Amino acid sequence: MDHADTQVDKHNPGVTIAPLFKDEYEEVSMLHIPPNTRFKAEVANGAELFILNGSFVKAADVLQKHN
Repeated sequence: MDHADTQVDKHNPGVTIAPLFKDEYEEVSMLHIPPNTRFKAEVANGAELFILNGSFVKAADVLQKHN
């Protein structure tokens, strides 16, 4: 998919989503989340996160670059 598919996340102001892959089993997207952004996500079957730059804090967990 190309950058023309990139869209603004309507639930998280400032966050952009670029869909990469989707089939009947999974959906893969790249998100750009600006620093100090509160990000809300409802994921029915869980999520796998790979941090390319910076860090992401969820409750007591801090996910760092390349985690």
